[in-house]
Amino acid sequence: MAAQEAVAGKVPVDSVEEAEQTLAAPAELAAQKREQRLRKFRELHLKRNEARKLNHQKLWRKIKDLNYLQSGRLKKLVWNGSCRKKKRKNGEEFYPTSNSLLHGTHVPSTEEIDRMVIDWEKQIEK
Repeated sequence: MAAQEAVAGKVPVDSVEEAEQTLAAPAELAAQKREQRLRKFRELHLKRNEARKLNHQKLWRKIKDLNYLQSGRLKKLVWNGSCRKKKRKNGEEFYPTSNSLLHGTHVPSTEEIDRMVIDWEKQIEK
């Protein structure tokens, strides 16, 4: 009995079950600590991944906004320029009134009709 106590680390053991519990306790603690570390690691990984996705979405949203803003400015410049040209060309006729569109006022010219006939004949040949 004294030899067993010396081998067991000088801790008196009453039964085999207690000896197994004392040996299993450090192993269980180590397993629990490992599990907690892995759980924390998974949580941090998920948070980092979510932050990465949000940053990516913000970046693309900002790029789209800038592109829309720039294209909107270009469209506005082009549209304003073309409207100004039409205003200069047409004068008061640029703004329609209730009497501006009369029946039969839009008659295609002979050049337009000839061009339409030529295009139509080309389509028939195809």
